[in-house]
Amino acid sequence: MLADVGGIFSMSSCAVTYQFDPIEAWVVDAETGKPIEGAVVTANWELVKGSLDGPRYYGQLDVKETVTDKNGRFYFEGFSKVDTSWAELRESDPQIIIFKAGYEFQRFINSYVDGGAGIKLIRRTAAMNGKTVKLKKNGVDKTLIRQSHSSLVYSRLSFVTKIMPHTHEVEKCYWQKIPRMLIETRVQEVDMKKIGISTSSIYEDLLVNSAQYAAKTNIDCVAPRALFERDFK
Repeated sequence: MLADVGGIFSMSSCAVTYQFDPIEAWVVDAETGKPIEGAVVTANWELVKGSLDGPRYYGQLDVKETVTDKNGRFYFEGFSKVDTSWAELRESDPQIIIFKAGYEFQRFINSYVDGGAGIKLIRRTAAMNGKTVKLKKNGVDKTLIRQSHSSLVYSRLSFVTKIMPHTHEVEKCYWQKIPRMLIETRVQEVDMKKIGISTSSIYEDLLVNSAQYAAKTNIDCVAPRALFERDFK
């Protein structure tokens, strides 16, 4: 159980100052046990608001990205963050996603009773901190490869394509925080196409979002064309 140590509630300003511990872990090949260099790691701290029909997405408190080094190690520094939204952090505090083209992605969240509903922890620690993560290479089953990739880009990374013009989310262009992850998903999509696996790209959703942002707001959230203008032939 995580301890509530430190942190500040400011009722006058309706703000909560969260404290997030550093996160360090290692990524290795599940078959060989050798370190995997260049695996992309994202961390996002997701906010939700409770309602009669369950929790509703309210955006991200923060989003970060890094890559593993030659020893398979990645590290996120600890930090503090003020939240004034009256929303909650629950089990995605953070959500950690680890991915490298050619491998199945791994996802980690914290395990709380009732998904962390109503939890009042000010200091947050990732349960996977200090762990060694084993990534499995993609097999030969094309259906399973497609399913895994779709789960990654349309479920686990879906926060980069959400548009919520009636909340603070309209000010966010989260794809800008995870450019290396987007490139890595594109690399895999091209590799999939080469072996006859058709798949839609998260980039297509970002293009649509760009137009919607322009139509609904004055925020310029242009899709990251430069990230995908590469020769994969």
